[in-house]
Amino acid sequence: MYKTTQSTRSKSNKNIPKSDMPKVMKEKQNTKLFKSFKNGRVQLKKESFKPFKDEVMMFLSTNSDSTYFSIQNGSRPMSLSEMRTIERIFKKHGVTQNIWSDPT
Repeated sequence: MYKTTQSTRSKSNKNIPKSDMPKVMKEKQNTKLFKSFKNGRVQLKKESFKPFKDEVMMFLSTNSDSTYFSIQNGSRPMSLSEMRTIERIFKKHGVTQNIWSDPT
């Protein structure tokens, strides 16, 4: 059986052989979530919406409004890095809390 130490591996990963660890970590990195950021958008000031939308579209490499709105509404899954990017853009525009909601 595999020997593990608590200091080098987390409790949730203790039953995973070391040879499979990179695969598991890669799967976690590729996790996609269906989350809506309508809550955050509602908190934006009216004059901030257009610059916010343009930044999100630029950083997520999308150039169509329909793709932007499918991301905003949670119809398209987002990676964790995309979600962190959106959170940073919200913070830049003064919204720091209650950004995410479940898709409707």
